[in-house]
Amino acid sequence: MTNRTASRIGVVLAHIALLIPLTPSTAAQSADKILKQSVRAITKGAGEKALRRVTSWQATGTIVRARDGAAGRFQTSAAQPNLYTFNWEIGGFETSAGFTGKSSWRRDSRDGLRTLTGKASDDLLAEAWHRNRRWLDYKSETYQFTYYRRHRIRRLITKNGQPLSPGDQAKEDHRIEKLIRDLDEGKPVRIPYNQRRLKIGDLLRVSRFINPRRERFRQRDVVVTDFEPNPNFKPENLDDAFVHNLAGSMWIDTADLQIARVEFQLVDAFKVGGGAFFMMKPGSRFVTEQDRFNNEIWLPAYTEVTISARAMIFANFGVIQKVTYGDYRRFDVSSEEKLKAPVAERKP
Repeated sequence: MTNRTASRIGVVLAHIALLIPLTPSTAAQSADKILKQSVRAITKGAGEKALRRVTSWQATGTIVRARDGAAGRFQTSAAQPNLYTFNWEIGGFETSAGFTGKSSWRRDSRDGLRTLTGKASDDLLAEAWHRNRRWLDYKSETYQFTYYRRHRIRRLITKNGQPLSPGDQAKEDHRIEKLIRDLDEGKPVRIPYNQRRLKIGDLLRVSRFINPRRERFRQRDVVVTDFEPNPNFKPENLDDAFVHNLAGSMWIDTADLQIARVEFQLVDAFKVGGGAFFMMKPGSRFVTEQDRFNNEIWLPAYTEVTISARAMIFANFGVIQKVTYGDYRRFDVSSEEKLKAPVAERKP
């Protein structure tokens, strides 16, 4: 990217984890070898294809608490794409938890049943995907987002914690340079479907809001309201049809009148490309959050997408994508404008 271009744009880094986040390795090559050995051990040498054919499983057994030798039982099971539950009882104390495909929950002898939120929910969701898909489709990518001529530009920085190879770097540089030229020349820029962002204004326009209540979120006062498709709204295009198919909750900061969090899911199945590409199943979940940075401006902080889908008629698949935004950088732009002296009127 040229200095001329860089001087006009702001920068934010985002880390995107697709599918199951695992512990990052210090040496990607040795990690790959370890994972291949794990596949051979789990499948008794049958390999990755055999592991992919497993769509559900369950296990039961006994457990012993190390500190006092108390014995108990456990049971756990999983079913694709992301259903998971476990239960154990030891010394008269019972604990269960799971992910239903829509939400995380936990139940124990002390606190009873409760729905999980925040990090506890995210951890159990990741556990559900891991127990179903293991690490077979995992990848981690870091992007740099810049803004140029009112367009967001996404540049790939690393893959799985490693710098890009020379070939990948050259390809990414060429893509960015072409995008900048197209913007400078005023050519229309097509945004890939998986990079399109939901506009809150569209959500407000097509939804009906119910059940407002006051809560606390990140130590700030918020109003939380649920929303659902407005039955009086008639979608006129594919984008409106998608947004009109969403229901969830919205957290609104009462001091700054900013939307701090939106969490929603698909009410009915939604066909992408008329079903030619894939169909998202009901319950596919989306989360987006904003936060105050430098105690002065609200900016994106976190997004999460959890999709259960079917690719045409051939196969079911699931995707979980988490994006954490950070490393925002302030920049100042100054401009100077000079006015020409008025031209004296010519006498006829």
